[in-house]
This record gives sequence, C-alpha cells and structure tokens, in this order.
Amino acid sequence: MTFYKNFRRYLHAVELFSGALLLFIGGLVFFNKLTWLTAKLSFLNVIVLWLEHALTSGRGGTTFWLLAGVAVAVVVVLAVIRRWEKIASMQGSKTILAVATVIALIIGTYYADKATRVKATGPEKYTEQANVKPVGQPAPEITFKDLDGKDATLSQYKGKVVLVNFWATWCEPCYVEIPWLIEMQQKYEARGFTVLGISMDEEGKSAVAP
Repeated sequence: MTFYKNFRRYLHAVELFSGALLLFIGGLVFFNKLTWLTAKLSFLNVIVLWLEHALTSGRGGTTFWLLAGVAVAVVVVLAVIRRWEKIASMQGSKTILAVATVIALIIGTYYADKATRVKATGPEKYTEQANVKPVGQPAPEITFKDLDGKDATLSQYKGKVVLVNFWATWCEPCYVEIPWLIEMQQKYEARGFTVLGISMDEEGKSAVAP
C-alpha cells in the first residue's frame, strides 16, 4: 500500500517528464536531428535483436513470456490495490479495461507471430518460386586474407555448409550475434557446417587479432 501511495505521489511528475520528452523528440524531428537521437540510443539494437532471436528461434522465448507475465501480474496487483482503496467505479472500470487490453495485446502478438511465420518449402518448390540457381552449383569465388595475412578462398570450404558473416569491431549488434554463431558452429560442425567471419575493419589484422 505504501509503495502505491508513493507511486501516485510522483505520478504528476512522470506525466510532466513524459510530456517534456515528447516535446523534445518533436523538436528533433522538426529540426531533422532525429538521427542524432538514434545514434545515442544505438544500444536499443541489442534489445531488439534479443527479442527477435527469442521470438523466432525459441531460445530465450521462455524468458520473454516470463517477463511479459510478470508485467501483467504487476498490473493486476495494482488493479487489486485500487479496488481495496475503494476508488470510484468508473476509474475501476478503466483499470480493468487497461489490464484486459494488455493481456489481449500479449495474446494477439503471440498468435500473430505464430500465424505470420513463413513455412519452409521443399527445394524444388522454392526454386520454382524464387527462380534461384539449383542446389549444388558453386558459389562465386571470393578471396580474402586470414589472420596470418595469407590468401584464403571460399573454394577451400567446398563440400561444407558455409555461413559467411560480415562483421566489424565497431558493430554493436555483431557482438550480440557472435555468441549465437559460435554456438551454432559448435552444434553443427560435425555435420559439415562452419561459420566464416569476414571483418570489415579498415585497420585489418590489428583491429581483430586476439
């Protein structure tokens, strides 16, 4: 009860802050400076990548829905507290409506994601639809430098399934996906799968060498 009373005490300040934030963002849009804000908030890409990974791969999805459940539980608890404080019936109805809306959004998001996922098709059907080259045709030759400064080619990996990953030391999302790529290679290496990382750093070996 004390926590909720303190929360209500600062609710007006939260409203003022959110209003000022909206005005600030509006000013950035008006003066065409929104890219500056997105650059400062680049760390949000990490959160977006994690959510995408959780929803599409199933790994981490349990954590996502657990957090969503906790959020709903908090809203429900606050609604119960408001009922205990005998708030006006109209406000109580708004609380119930808000809780129902949150639950509906979560359920709707889950089923929308499930319904819109693209189902895998067979190689022949996929070839007809996308008009791609048949499986087994050699990929274009690529020459690059390894960490020892020697020339390496894509043909050296003939017979394997190769995932070519272009990355850079200044790329924040790259640091998020690298552990997943390492895990993927360790899991499927015995079946002929390998990840080939190609750095885009202009400094070359000095930037990526361990």
